[in-house]
Amino acid sequence: RLLLLVVRARPMLARGAKSLRASSLRPAGLRLASGVPARTPEQTEHLEKLAEEHNGFLFGEVPPPPGEKRKKEDWEYYYPPLMTSALALFLFTWLNQPLSSVEDEAMEEAKRRMGFEPDVHFKQ
Repeated sequence: RLLLLVVRARPMLARGAKSLRASSLRPAGLRLASGVPARTPEQTEHLEKLAEEHNGFLFGEVPPPPGEKRKKEDWEYYYPPLMTSALALFLFTWLNQPLSSVEDEAMEEAKRRMGFEPDVHFKQ
């Protein structure tokens, strides 16, 4: 059965590859399979104009001239120590969490009250 499925799948894969190659040659006015219209030359021109305006740097911030340091924003002074202390607090609480839950402690207490013997297989 598996061999039959593989043999049947090969022509379908070949057809899919042909259709992919044919889709790259579609006219500009057609829509893509996702329903989004293809990009027109006017849209491409507009996007290139936007790219030139925003200079390609992160957040549009131009690097300072050589020899000068970048002036930091107010929040940039507080961010690293606050995030480091938050990480330290998280790690401290995570590493010091109790090894057993309330349900485990309640189960042990219930067994003690009912007179069950402790499990000898897990004694240390």
